[in-house]
Amino acid sequence: MTPNETSGTPEEKAVFTGEEGGSERTTPRKDLGAAVVIGALAVAAMVFSLRLEVPTSIFTAPGLFPFLAGLSLLAMAIGLGASAIRDGGPTNFFAASRAAAQRYLAQRQSRRTLLLMAVLAGYVLLAGQISFDLRLPTPLFVFQFSSWEAISMPVLTGILWIFWRAPVWKCGLLGVIMVFFVADIFRYAFHILLPAAG
Repeated sequence: MTPNETSGTPEEKAVFTGEEGGSERTTPRKDLGAAVVIGALAVAAMVFSLRLEVPTSIFTAPGLFPFLAGLSLLAMAIGLGASAIRDGGPTNFFAASRAAAQRYLAQRQSRRTLLLMAVLAGYVLLAGQISFDLRLPTPLFVFQFSSWEAISMPVLTGILWIFWRAPVWKCGLLGVIMVFFVADIFRYAFHILLPAAG
C-alpha cells in the first residue's frame, strides 16, 4: 500500500462539509430567506399558542411551551436576519428569490412535493370538518366505518397515484387495504379511538 492511499497528499486541503454532506456554503440571501420563513413560523406558533385555553394558571397552560419555543425561534430569526442584512442579503433579494422559485418549480419532483403538501393540507381540513361513525352489527362483530376512513381512502389513493404512477385501481385497492388495516389495528388491537370516531 502506497503512502498516498493511507493519507492525503500535502497539496490536498480540508474542505468544510456541512451536516447534509454537501460542500455548498450558505449566502446572505439564503440566510435572509431562512430568517423570513423561520420568523413567520415562530409568529404563527406564538399566535396559535395564545389562542389555547388557560385552565388554571399561566404556568400550566398548554400554550406556554409552544409560545416560548416560538419566541426563541423569533429571536434566532431576528439575529440571522440582521446578520444577513449586514452582509448584503437584501441585494437583489426578490429577483434572486423569484429565480430560485422558478428553478424549483421547473423540477417535476418539486411540483409533486408541492402537490402532496396541498393534498395533505386539504386532508387535515376535511378531517376536521367531517365527522361520522357508522356501526353495522353482524352475527360475528360490529362493523365500524368512520369519517377518518372515508377521507383517508381517496387521499391515500391520490398520494399513491402521484408518486407511484400505477393504475388508479391498484392505488385505490392498496389505499383501501392499508386504511382498513391501520384502522383495525388501532380500533381492535390497541382500543384507540380514531379521529372523528366515537
